[in-house]
Amino acid sequence: KNMSFGKKDVIENIKSKAQISKYISKDFFEKFLDIVSSKSKTRIVKISSFGTFYFKTVKIKRLKKTFIKKIAK
Repeated sequence: KNMSFGKKDVIENIKSKAQISKYISKDFFEKFLDIVSSKSKTRIVKISSFGTFYFKTVKIKRLKKTFIKKIAK
């Protein structure tokens, strides 16, 4: 069974589990994503029990788009 979470769900979960403000949990999550994004530009980033991330560039109608791709566990 698949379960999906949005950014707001993750931030709310961090807030309640860590008992911190929504602002601090949002800041924490944004910094986490920044680190994963910057590190995955040059190498594959593996986070145990979470996932593997890397940058991939694809051509869509002659435009190049770069995004982070998560490899399923």
